[in-house]
Amino acid sequence: MTEGVVSALNRTVNTLVAGQAEPGVQPQGIGFAIAINTAKPIADQLVSTGRAVHPYIGIQYGVLTPTTAAQSGASVRNGIVIGAVQPGSPADAAGLQPRDIVTAADGQDLTDESSLAQLLSSHQPGDTIMLWLSRGGAPLDVSVTLAEAPVQ
Repeated sequence: MTEGVVSALNRTVNTLVAGQAEPGVQPQGIGFAIAINTAKPIADQLVSTGRAVHPYIGIQYGVLTPTTAAQSGASVRNGIVIGAVQPGSPADAAGLQPRDIVTAADGQDLTDESSLAQLLSSHQPGDTIMLWLSRGGAPLDVSVTLAEAPVQ
């Protein structure tokens, strides 16, 4: 097993590579990697403060499907659908609601389920982001001030 190996060529951190078999049998393994650009800021935070801080908006969401868009009466085709809003979260304070369809954040279209997470990772708690959404088919712009993600 190899843990925490930095690959200069691929610029990734292998978080886990595992393989085990009986003696005389070639192992088949599985590996997971994190891009160095994702891992380095977290490692720097851990070294300087002893903990990592992540921005938090306070929603559960899924990708917008044609069925979901049709059910909500939205004319948009890309985005995420809010399934739940955490009470007391930045999303709650900004007035976001379940079934809102978020189509863009800070001017970037949300094209898949990881788009929002990628955008949030480029921000810090205390930053304010703009969300463009559709609520009941009507467009709406919402400003959300990010908080520090709660420790789980």
